[in-house]
Amino acid sequence: MISRFGMNHRLYRSIIFFSVYMVEMIVTVVTLSYFPALFGMMGIDPIIYGFVGGLSLFPMTFKFFIGPISDRFPIPFIRGKRKGYIILGALLNIILLPFLALNPLTFFTLFFTIWFFQTLGIAIMDIMTDALAIETEELQTPRGRTEASVIMFFGSFVGGYIVTYFVPLMMSDLQLTLIIFALISCIPLGLILFLSEQQKVEEAPQISFREGVKQGLSHSFVWWGLLFAFILNIDGGLLELTLEPYLIMTLGVPIQAVIADLFYISLIGNALAIAGFFFIDRVKKTRLLIIIAIIYLIPLAILGYTTATNTLTYDLFLWLYGVFTLLSGLSFVTYVALFFDLSDPKVAGTMIALFFTLNNAGRLLGIMIGGFFTISTIYFIAIGLTAFRILPLLKINTEEIEKTYYRAPPRPFKRSDVLFAIVPGIFITIILLLRFL
Repeated sequence: MISRFGMNHRLYRSIIFFSVYMVEMIVTVVTLSYFPALFGMMGIDPIIYGFVGGLSLFPMTFKFFIGPISDRFPIPFIRGKRKGYIILGALLNIILLPFLALNPLTFFTLFFTIWFFQTLGIAIMDIMTDALAIETEELQTPRGRTEASVIMFFGSFVGGYIVTYFVPLMMSDLQLTLIIFALISCIPLGLILFLSEQQKVEEAPQISFREGVKQGLSHSFVWWGLLFAFILNIDGGLLELTLEPYLIMTLGVPIQAVIADLFYISLIGNALAIAGFFFIDRVKKTRLLIIIAIIYLIPLAILGYTTATNTLTYDLFLWLYGVFTLLSGLSFVTYVALFFDLSDPKVAGTMIALFFTLNNAGRLLGIMIGGFFTISTIYFIAIGLTAFRILPLLKINTEEIEKTYYRAPPRPFKRSDVLFAIVPGIFITIILLLRFL
């Protein structure tokens, strides 16, 4: 008889978090970094592919519906509230991913329809995994939720490295590359088949969509958190389908160099993000995010000026990008952990879906309208958005969140916690040695 594992099995849940986010990042880099450059080389108007591509990514906003549905209606014949949905999402991604090798010029409608449903699969996997993290008993402390966020981030980092490694193959044989990525996507599907959800979660009373939202929105810190989530990635969305084409066409940098350079520069930020497991909750997540936002304003202003005056060079861009990436990983780990904090465990699917829905809605808004602005205008807009998101952070009281939702004593430091820095650190060091030696 095949043995099954619960989410309180630390290594098992860590591998699930890692593998799901690894697959998500693989798909994200392919569709939001490689595809824009590909569309640009094909001569597709950036306004057209920005708008239609935004519609194809619209399932990310479906997270708002996925969470409440899973809270109330588990998939029949599969034990657990989340397991069946993760299986469904993984199958959609695995089956449809290879078909994204279709030529969008020849199969325009079919291509973007497939992209829509493939994105839906990724969205389902993402939100159900996040809900599992919130519901797991051992993660009911600030350190526990930060740990989950760090593991998810490390999975994203490895996914980005895998795509970077396969860039040459993508350039020569996109179909084969996407098949390989689909096979890699089978890893979380295989793992989730062995999942046995916590009994108390399975037997939790069903609540209606309206009751779940009402319960989750009954606190002011949730409303401020939702505002922060929405404005957090609008500027990132504006740059999503515009930055790579700008670097390639205006500065004349090959696509292989752009993807590789941006990835390797991000390594320092990745290391800082993983190390953040040891200090994020001591500094307080909201305070740390305010500091990061203030630092971001300086390189944004320089990029806005240099792109407006056509004085930006690729080397200068890489230096400024390095400032962003130094803290972007730490920012990701911190705000994901903050979203976990702000999500009521009793309605985990509903609330975490709401946070990531608004976060992705802001990003989607940026993607859809990014083609209407010059790159310099986008950077000046980003300055205003970055400054504005400090306001809701000032209004969120982390002590009030703990008293309201968790009331659990802080988890003591364990020797095994060191592995969360040593293992990723060794991996990053090896990659750097292979790249530069």
